[in-house]
Amino acid sequence: MIASASSASAAFLSGTGGAPTDAAVAGGTTIDFDAEPLSSFGSKTFGGVTLSGAGGSGQLHIDSLYGGNYNTSGHYLDNGGSGDTLQWVFDFTSPVTAFTFNFGATDVVWSLAVYNGADLIEAVALSPVHGSNAGDYFGYSASSITRATLTNTEALTTYHDAAFIDDFTYAGAGVAIDEPVGGVPEPATWALMLLGFGGLGAMLRRRGAAALQAA
Repeated sequence: MIASASSASAAFLSGTGGAPTDAAVAGGTTIDFDAEPLSSFGSKTFGGVTLSGAGGSGQLHIDSLYGGNYNTSGHYLDNGGSGDTLQWVFDFTSPVTAFTFNFGATDVVWSLAVYNGADLIEAVALSPVHGSNAGDYFGYSASSITRATLTNTEALTTYHDAAFIDDFTYAGAGVAIDEPVGGVPEPATWALMLLGFGGLGAMLRRRGAAALQAA
């Protein structure tokens, strides 16, 4: 089920074979976590994205115990063995146009939502992806994505749920928020430009007059 709350167009991305294989992120940056030491954290920046945990313990973990299973290889990122962190938050340093990630080990429905600033672009419900090792991946493409969240929708009514992420891939340069792109200058900008041109013209006229007097 997909829900949209913004006029911005978005495309839900999913497939098998691994996140970096999706055409929407071709040539993008992949974070495979393999070079990262085994550790736990509440928030950490990897390249152009900051990954944070929210709800429950709020901790994310770089682990290797199940590497090679649940759509992961080597080191991967999880939300705790008992799934006690209920939401993942992905904040991009600069807007991107697409992202994907391998996802597995889930037993309940998770919700993936994408935002441009504070505006929700779209959200989709992800059915459980438990024992698959086919490289199941999910993501989104849109003109400007600044944030995404992945939320356990059944945590309050059922139970916590462990989830694994690997090969997080992002690509493109989205449109920066609140910055005009190819627009018409504001009236104040026109006024400054005209004053500048007027000052340049007066300076050139004075130089011309001085040259004539010297001659």
